[in-house]
Amino acid sequence: MTKYILFIAAYPTVDKQKEGMFQRIKAIDAEFEAYNRTYLSISLVSHKSKTEEIIGNVRIVYVNWFIHFVFISKMIKSADYIYVHSLYNFKFLIGASLKGKNITLDLHGSVPEELEFYGEKLKSLFYNEVERVAYKHVTNLIAVSYAMVDYYRKKRKLNERIKCVVKPIYPINSISESKTDDVDSLKKSLNINDSNVVFVYSGNLQKWQNFELMIQCIRAMNNPNYRFIIMTQEEERANEIVSKLPNSDSVVVKSVLPKDLNLYYSIAHYGFILRDDIVLNRVAAPTKLIEYLSYGLIPIVKTINIGDSVKMGYEYISYNEDLNGLSAKKSDKNEEVAAAVVFLAENRYITGQVLNVDGGMVMS
Repeated sequence: MTKYILFIAAYPTVDKQKEGMFQRIKAIDAEFEAYNRTYLSISLVSHKSKTEEIIGNVRIVYVNWFIHFVFISKMIKSADYIYVHSLYNFKFLIGASLKGKNITLDLHGSVPEELEFYGEKLKSLFYNEVERVAYKHVTNLIAVSYAMVDYYRKKRKLNERIKCVVKPIYPINSISESKTDDVDSLKKSLNINDSNVVFVYSGNLQKWQNFELMIQCIRAMNNPNYRFIIMTQEEERANEIVSKLPNSDSVVVKSVLPKDLNLYYSIAHYGFILRDDIVLNRVAAPTKLIEYLSYGLIPIVKTINIGDSVKMGYEYISYNEDLNGLSAKKSDKNEEVAAAVVFLAENRYITGQVLNVDGGMVMS
C-alpha cells in the first residue's frame, strides 16, 4: 500500500529556488522524489479559493488557514507521514488532531531566537509557544548542526522519543575544483602575484555580518603584500565605505555570481566571518564558513563557536590578534573538516528516518 506523505510547506518551484529556505526544501524533496507526495501550501491572507496543481508525482494544494481549516485537518488526519518545514509552518497544525501522527519538523533555524535578535519580541514569544506545542507531537527532528540538536535537547528537555537527525544543506556550485587557467587569469586580472596574501569576504552588509568591524580590521592591516577581495551584492555601498580606507588601493569590491565563487576562494588564504557569540551563530551551519573551509581558507573570526566547526577542530584566527604578519598559506585541516560536513549534506538518509525504514542516521 502506498504511503501518503504530506509536506507542510510551499513547493520549491523554479522561481523560488534562489531563496535560502526553498533551497533547503528542494534538497529535502529530492530525497522523496520516488514517492507520491502532497505539498500543502497554507496562507493566512491569500488562497481564498482552494486550488491545486500537479507537477510530476507531486500534488500541490493552495489553501487559506482560516477558510479551509476543516480541509486542512482532514488532510492531516489522512496522512501517514507529515513533514513540516520550519516553525513558521508548524503553526498551521495547531488546532488539528496530531495524536499518534508521525511528524517530522525540519527546524531550518532557531526561529524564536532569530525573531528576538531582530527585535520582534511579540513574534518571538508567539513562536516560542508554537515550538513548545510542536515538541509535544514531533517524532523526528531535523537540524542543520549537532550544536543545534544539543541546544534544543537542553532547551526543550528532549527525550529519546524524538529522533534527531543532522542534515546541513550546501550549494554545490560554490564548492568545486577550479581550472588552473581560470585561476591564473583571475589572479592576473586582479594584479595578484604569488607573494601576495589574499583575504576574502563573501556576503552583504547586514549588521549581523559585522561588516564595519571587518573594515576596521582591514584599516589596521598595513602589510604591503596583503590583498583584499570583498564579494557582495551591495557593491556600490561597499565601494563607498572602502574608498575612505587609507589602504583602499589593496581592496577590490566585486559582485560575484555563485558559480564563480570557487575561483576567488582558490586564490585566497583567509576569509572574514565575524559573527557574534549568540545562539543564532552557535547553532548555525553557515554556507560561507563551509565554503571557506572547503578551499583551505583560515577564517578570521570574532567567535570561534559557529556551528559544529569548533568541535571538529577547524583552524581559525581571532580578529583581535595581530593580523599584520600572516603568511600565504592554506589549511589542510580545514579542508578535512569541510569534507566531513559536506558528506552529511550529500548523503540521503532523511527518507529512511521519516518513513521508519533502514538507512536512517540518528543522533545518539
